[in-house]
Amino acid sequence: PLIVVGYDCKLNKIGGRLCDLAPTMLDIMGLAKPAEMTGVSLIEK
Repeated sequence: PLIVVGYDCKLNKIGGRLCDLAPTMLDIMGLAKPAEMTGVSLIEK
């Protein structure tokens, strides 16, 4: 997968895992991560 992040965001974590993909996409869209998701967002706003 490819995620393009704007200049106002920085990487929060290097070497993310597949489970981090959905929380990162939700974070980009400004949506809350459900409690069932174990991953974390890879960006820092």
